[in-house]
Amino acid sequence: MKNRPGMRISLIVAMAENRVIGRPLPDRINIVVSRRAGYQPAGCLKADSLESAFALCPPEETEAFVIGGGELFRESIPIADRIYLTVVPLTVPGDTFFPEIPDAFAVTAREHVAGPHSYELNIYDRIRT
Repeated sequence: MKNRPGMRISLIVAMAENRVIGRPLPDRINIVVSRRAGYQPAGCLKADSLESAFALCPPEETEAFVIGGGELFRESIPIADRIYLTVVPLTVPGDTFFPEIPDAFAVTAREHVAGPHSYELNIYDRIRT
């Protein structure tokens, strides 16, 4: 799969400590990838593959975000340049999980946000050799 030159491919996800994930996002273009015929998600564009979703991104965009679910994360992680990973200190039931992050990525920033709903934000960038 090819991504558009000059456009960073990023994964953005919030997960529980046990990797369970569970997000259209406001004030941005949302493209849903689905092969289901006749399906048109409200307020979103629809593509039948990850590659065709990237093709729908406006030409001026410099970063495309994959926001889930589990299958799209597994499909896109080999071409991703960056991962924005929020870890919430909870263990929750679920059947959709974020994949293990390959060794091809390294943590380049980490921030712990304290409060009644604390979390940790980690930014991983692909190691370029």
